[in-house]
Amino acid sequence: MRLLRAFLIFEFLIAIEAIFTFWSQVGGQYHLDLMFWPWKFGVSVAAALCVTGMTAGLARSGGAMTRKVWVLGALLIVTIAIAGCVTYYYHLNEPADEEETDDTAPTVTRNFVPQMDNMLPVRSTRCSGFRSCSGCRAISTASVRTTGSFSKSLEELLSQPKPRRKGRLK
Repeated sequence: MRLLRAFLIFEFLIAIEAIFTFWSQVGGQYHLDLMFWPWKFGVSVAAALCVTGMTAGLARSGGAMTRKVWVLGALLIVTIAIAGCVTYYYHLNEPADEEETDDTAPTVTRNFVPQMDNMLPVRSTRCSGFRSCSGCRAISTASVRTTGSFSKSLEELLSQPKPRRKGRLK
């Protein structure tokens, strides 16, 4: 029995370390850093006492699950739930990030707006890639040229003769 007490003390210390490691992995180290120290102390010591008490109860009863072991297991689950609630509270009430919060809107130093009234569509001289087409007269929306004024109409552009190609398309 004397050795059992020393092992239980050692288990208590290991349980405290395991509880803090588990809590920081699941709840987040940042939230644990924000937490008021009595919460961390109380919850971790209560959980470690429950684990150690369960081990002591199992050792004394020869491995049988007694009522005391079940009660300590239920208290351990309640303690873990309390730790989750406290961590969630600190998650909801964490301080805002301290970035540069400049209330002035960013200023635009250069704004380019093209004038649409002096742009004309240019007729494409390339085929769109179909074999049956021998030079199309489609209006290319991608290539646009600018002119000094809008003097040519769309009908004048389309009525220009189609450029002739020499040879056959492959």
